Amino acid sequence: MEVFRMKKLLSLCLFAIFLLTLGGCNITPLPETSSVRHEYNSNDPNKNLFLQFLHDEIPVTNYGEDNKALFFSDIDSAKIEKEDKRFFIVDMDGDGKPELCYLYPAMLDIVRYNEETECFELWLSEGQHQRPLGEGQMWEHTSLMSAFVDSYFLYDEHANLLKSISYGMGAKDLDTNYYQIDGVDVTEGEWRTASAWLLKLIENAPEPLSLNELYEI
Repeated sequence: MEVFRMKKLLSLCLFAIFLLTLGGCNITPLPETSSVRHEYNSNDPNKNLFLQFLHDEIPVTNYGEDNKALFFSDIDSAKIEKEDKRFFIVDMDGDGKPELCYLYPAMLDIVRYNEETECFELWLSEGQHQRPLGEGQMWEHTSLMSAFVDSYFLYDEHANLLKSISYGMGAKDLDTNYYQIDGVDVTEGEWRTASAWLLKLIENAPEPLSLNELYEI
C-alpha cells in the first residue's frame, strides 16, 4: 500500500511539473508544432504574429460559445490561396495596435494578440458581408435580387454594439425605402443627418490583403 501511495504521489508531481512547463497560453496542452514559432516577416512584427497564427503556431483561446482553444486550420480547413484577398489589418479596439480580420465561408472573424497569454483571442465574429473600417466601426452590404440593405455598426473596445445605422431598399416593402437608427425606423431626413459623414468613411475603407502581402514589408 505504501508503494502505491508513493507511485501516486510521484505521478501527481510529474503531472504538476508538466503543466508548469507548458507556459504561454492558459489552455489545454497544444500540439508540439505550437512550441515553434517561425519568423515569416522580420520587418513587421504584427504581420509576423498574424502569419504565425495562420500557420497554426499560435492559437485563438476563446473561440465559439465553448471558448475553445483552436488553431486557424480548426476554424477554416480550406487551403489559403496566396493571391486570395481575404485579410485586413486594422485597429478595431482602439488600443493603437492592429487586429487581424479574416474572411472565410460565411464569416468574418477579428482576432487580437494578448501579450500576457502570448495567444490570440477572438474579438468579434460576424457575417461575411461585414467589412472593418477601424476603431470599432464596421460596414455591411447585403443584397438579394433588387433588394439591399446597407448598415453601419459601431462597437466599443470590448466588441459591444454601441450604434447602428441602416438604409434599405425593397427589403421590407418592394416599393419603398426604409431608414433605421439603432433598430428604430426614422425618416429619410433623420437618417441623412445621422449618416452624412459615412460616405467618406466607406470610400476610405481598408483594402483587403492577400497572404502574399502579409509576407511583404
